[in-house]
Amino acid sequence: MENLWPKFGSVKGGITPREILQIQAENLNSNTKGLIKGNIDSIHLQEDVQIPFFDDPDEYIMEDTFYHKFNIHSPKLKYSFSLLSLRHATISLYPCKMISEVSKVNTIIEDENQLIETLKTIFNNEQVLNSINSLILQSKSYLKKIVVPKEEIEDDLPF
Repeated sequence: MENLWPKFGSVKGGITPREILQIQAENLNSNTKGLIKGNIDSIHLQEDVQIPFFDDPDEYIMEDTFYHKFNIHSPKLKYSFSLLSLRHATISLYPCKMISEVSKVNTIIEDENQLIETLKTIFNNEQVLNSINSLILQSKSYLKKIVVPKEEIEDDLPF
């Protein structure tokens, strides 16, 4: 019998939302010379489980869904926060749902181009930039060796 399947070697389309997030996490690492790192946590739910989507009591991750969380991490400060979450069905990349509490984004993403534009908006949001710049400054100061004479410390102690 003849093979009725098409050739899958040349699948058309771009890259997955997770790959886009991963590339941007690597770009953040590079742009901050490793002081601030982006990392992507992903889970794939195949069971009939309901998990709140980004602490929103009205939004749930349903079965057969990929869920990706973009975290910002300062290794020197041992501090992390979640920048955004994105979810999409297993069998389709788009539409996907994106939420970023930091930049106040809660939207449906229809395609790769819209995802890229939404990420640009989030990454350039004033609150996001302030948060990352603050972590950079604190991380740099953590790297500096601060030497205070023992006498000054003892003189300034309130007890």
